[in-house]
Amino acid sequence: MDEIALPELAALVREVKAKGLDGEAALTAMARIAGLQKLRQASRERFEAAWRMAEDGA
Repeated sequence: MDEIALPELAALVREVKAKGLDGEAALTAMARIAGLQKLRQASRERFEAAWRMAEDGA
């Protein structure tokens, strides 16, 4: 998961938000799109950081 840059994850956030997802459903969708079978804490933290980045307009 660390190999995916935060700006790329932020683009994934925008894609998920465009589908009307947020919260846990959005994180789960992001994990599936990224090819993860389980959403571990480290991945969750990166997804949440990307979510904040996307909300800040980056």
